[in-house]
Amino acid sequence: MTADEVNDKEGFIELLAQMLEELRAGAESWENIKLDDFLEAMSAWVNDWQGPADTNPWTHAAKLMQAATIYE
Repeated sequence: MTADEVNDKEGFIELLAQMLEELRAGAESWENIKLDDFLEAMSAWVNDWQGPADTNPWTHAAKLMQAATIYE
């Protein structure tokens, strides 16, 4: 599931479950697997974000969560 496919609370929960499975499986595509790195990347992404927030808050939150896995 991608962030763009998240449109509601249930989709967001599904995305989080998918992310947890990825993390438990080794998160090979993740740059930020430690919590402090993840939160730092999340903060940086929010700070650097130039576009308007997605009109759907669930989609925007999903984009934030996925960005935090790889953002530097």
